[in-house]
Formats: sequence, C-alpha cells, structure tokens
Amino acid sequence: MSVGTHVKRRHMKSFETSTLQVFSRPKLACVVTLFLTVSAATSGQDSRANQVSSASEHKARGIAEMQRGNPVGAVAEFRQAIAEHPDDAASHDYLGVILGETGNLDEAVGEFEQAARLDHNVPDPHFHLGLAYARLNRFNDATLQYEADLRLNPSMQEAKYGLSEACAKMGDLDGAILLLRQVVSAAPDFAEAHYNLGLNLWNRYKSSTGLKQKSDLDEAAQQLQNAVQQQPAPTYYLALGQILSDRGDFENAVNNLKRAVSLDATNAEYHYTLGLASRLKGEIDSAASEFQEALRLNPQHALAHRSLGLVLRERGDLRAAANELHVAVTQLPDDPDGHQLLGTVLLKSNDLFGAIEEFRAAIRLNPNLAETHANLAQAFRKAGDEIGAAHELAELETLNRQKSNAGESMILVETAAADVSKGELREAADKLQKAASLSPDFLEAHYQLGVTLKNLAASLKTTAEKESKLRQAEEQLHAVLQLEPNHAAAHMQLGLVLESEGKLREARAELQTATRSAPGLLAAHRALARLAVKQQDWTTDISELQAALAWVPEDSDVHYELAAALKASGHPHDAARELEIATKLSPRTGH
Repeated sequence: MSVGTHVKRRHMKSFETSTLQVFSRPKLACVVTLFLTVSAATSGQDSRANQVSSASEHKARGIAEMQRGNPVGAVAEFRQAIAEHPDDAASHDYLGVILGETGNLDEAVGEFEQAARLDHNVPDPHFHLGLAYARLNRFNDATLQYEADLRLNPSMQEAKYGLSEACAKMGDLDGAILLLRQVVSAAPDFAEAHYNLGLNLWNRYKSSTGLKQKSDLDEAAQQLQNAVQQQPAPTYYLALGQILSDRGDFENAVNNLKRAVSLDATNAEYHYTLGLASRLKGEIDSAASEFQEALRLNPQHALAHRSLGLVLRERGDLRAAANELHVAVTQLPDDPDGHQLLGTVLLKSNDLFGAIEEFRAAIRLNPNLAETHANLAQAFRKAGDEIGAAHELAELETLNRQKSNAGESMILVETAAADVSKGELREAADKLQKAASLSPDFLEAHYQLGVTLKNLAASLKTTAEKESKLRQAEEQLHAVLQLEPNHAAAHMQLGLVLESEGKLREARAELQTATRSAPGLLAAHRALARLAVKQQDWTTDISELQAALAWVPEDSDVHYELAAALKASGHPHDAARELEIATKLSPRTGH
C-alpha cells in the first residue's frame, strides 16, 4: 500500500464507510515527511523537472491542509499541483478524495477516473472510485473498480469489504458472504463485518428457493454473537435477537432484544421486535406492553397495531382487538395478514358482513392464504350463503393439493440430488421431471432438472439424443428465468447449454448477464472467458480472467490462461509477468 494511500484514507471519514476506520494507519505527520522525501528525490534539473518539483510542493501543501482539516485550502493546492503537472495521478486522486469528502461526488469521480487512466497499475484510484460509485448507487461500476483494486493489491481488506457491500446490494449474497468470511478472518475484531456477514447469511437462508441450509442460520447467529461481543450496538442485538427467534430460541432472543431496548429505549422498532419474540415465548402481557410502547413512540407503526390486535384477540378482548386492527389496515391497506386478522375478530364478534369484506380483501391481496379461504367459507356458511362457502372450500382444496404437491416435489428434489451424487443422471432427471410437473412454480425443481439434463447430454454419444436433452435443458432453464429473471446461476447454465448447441451469440449474452448479476460467480467469468477464446475476442477474455483474479488471486490456471490471452492480443510484457506469477504458484512443464 502506498504512503499516499494512508493519508487519503485517513481523511475519508465522511466519504468512505465508517467501518473502514478499523484498519490501522500510520501517523499523518510521518506520512507527510515520507511523502516529501519521495517527491524531493524525484526532482530534476531542467524546466520540466522544476515544474514537476513545484507541483510536488503544492501537493505536499495540500496534504498538510488535509492534516489541518482545511478542505478548501487542500483543494486549492491540489488544483495548482494538477495545473503544473496534469499527468500526476496522485494529485488527481488526492483531489478526488477531498471532493468526495465534501459531497462533490460527481466531480470526485472525474478525478478518480483520470487518476486511474494516468496510472492503471496503482490500486488507490480504483478503490476510491469504487467508494464513489457505491455512494452514487452505481454498484456494477463499483464492482469493476474494487475488482481492479484487488487484482493489484489482493490483500486489501477495505476493497474486499467494499466489494462485499456492492455484491449484497446487487443480490449476490454468495459473493458477499465469500468476501466477508475473508475479511473477518483477516480482521477478527472488525465488528461490523461480523454483523454484515451474519445478515447476509440470514438473508440467504430466508431467500433460498431450494433446500434451506440450516448451517446458514447457525453461522449467522454465531457471527452476530461475535459482533455484539466486540461492539454492544443496539442494531447488532436487534439482528441477533431476530435470528435467534427464527431458530426457535425465544428465551435468548428476548434477552438480546431487551439489551437492544436498554441501549436505545426510544426506538419503536426495538420494542416492536421484542414484543414479537415475547409473544412467541408465551409472555403475552409483556408482548402487549412492548407493542403499546412502540405505538407510544410511533403511532403510525401499522405492524405494531396489527400485533397488538392479535394479542388482544388472544386475550379475548375482541372490541379492543378490532380497534387496533382497523387502524392497522387503514395505515397499511395492502397487508393481507392485517385484513385476515381483522376478519377473524369480526367473525368471532358475529359481524359477518364485516368479516366477509376483510377476508375478501385479504384474498385479493394474496389468493394463496389457505386459512383465509377456510375462514371465508365459515363466514359464508354462517350467513347462509352455501354457494359462496362451497366455492371457498373448493379453493381451499386446490391450495391444500398444491401444498401437498410442493411437499412431494421437495422430497423428489432431495432424492434426485442423491442420485446425481451417485452418477445416476437418468434416474435423477425422471424424479426432477415429476417434481417440476407436480409443482410448476417450484423454481429449484426446474433449475436442477435443467442442470441435470445438461450434464446428461454431455455424457451421451448419440447426437439426436444429446440434442434432445439440450433442448429440454434449455426449456427448463427458461422456466426458471420466467419465475426469477435475476437468477444468475440459471443464466450461466443456460449460457452453457446454448454454447453446447452452437448458439454462441445467445450464449455470450446469458453469460454476460450472469457475471453482471453475480460478480462472485467465478464459473460464469471462466465460462465467458473460454467462449471469448473460441471467438478470438481477447479483450473479453482478458477482462473476464482479470475479474476472476480479483476473487482467486492465487489460481495458477487463471494466470496461465491470462498470460496466453495477453500474448495472443499483442501484450508480450504483460503476458510474461502473468506467466511468471503462474509459474511461481504452480510450475508447469513446457512453460
């Protein structure tokens, strides 16, 4: 890491994420002295050298102004340094930092971009540009810059942390988790990294379209426990309490949520979440008190009104429950659960017309609420509407059948996975086909079937059968993308299928979508690089291999492939450098 980098990062507190402050930095006075020494050593005797020397003096004074907390003076000095030496990447980078810190992000981006163009082998401008892009919500651009930084400085934990944030924002939880595990391993006292790792693991568990991995939930709880041990922040206790509640550990969930409340008693959300856990623990009175306190702090908290209404219903106070639930659905009219709960209270109160209206509202918002169809059938029957009741019971039967089919499909997917592990691809494909037919909206069944058919096709010798399996695989992967258009792995697998079918243009588009959606999906970068080689597109080949190296800097195969691509594209010196790195990592005969 360059000397100047330490200065710049020390003065980015309001510009960069505050979490980066955990990484140690040298004393600023020492940095300035060293920087001046370096600048003086590079001064020449001719007029151009004198001009550069003068620019260095302005740059040094700019650093001194940064030290004194005078951004206006620092900007003036760095601008003068650039005027006298426009090709000095460091001055552009310093100026960008000050501009970013003072809120001029667009102008800062221009300076960072110029610094990166002037000296693309220095990591600092790429890192700063990544931070700026992230602040502007340009996460794809931020990702490219963080990757560029990590190619040049693979051990830079700040860049890994920034890249993890960008990946999480883009929905690439796998990539974010991979990076955060590296960060907490390198910096075990970095509390916020533990916190974010825990949240990403928890979100991956909740959002999984296939078999949920309990290990994600367990690791999430452990990471949050690490975070609160290092830094007892209320937000950390809140997240830990929620995760423990999801695990069914209600006692410890309540204890941690009480800690959150004790640290910030004026936060309505903390009281609300404590109320939820208390109710699940069976402490109804405590739950009611927390919901009431949440509403005292924030009367517009619709979910607290809803939860208080539920507790009051459980206590048997139907009138008070109805009042709370009426407020809840008024504040949050698109909440099907609120309408469902209000309907149950009105049904118990023999307000059949009101109950029917609420149940209908819930079903309009979510037609798959089986309990609501059952309740609506009961309300119709009480009101003497047997036709309406019969219709709802038929809907209920359909939903129950779908639920049963979904359960059977899940079992078939699990057993098919066992078949795949034994190499029994035909048997697995048959089970997955049945699973997809039983539950057409079960994304994981379609995805696993598509992958299995693709792999089965690769093992076949008959051209006609191979082509048939590839067509079927393509159909299944398209079905996945209809259900979830941003499914990066499905885009990658579809790209591989299309490549096998000779549809190279379509394959390239799918693989590019996969790498944009999930920067951490290394297999997609490698696949796109291999396809680029077939098309002799060395620019794409190099770009994808360089992106891969940001994630796996010690992968000798990638370095060898990059060396070949650089040589083929007419960059022998860069190729030699990559070949030297590859050989040190894993010597090969013939190189």
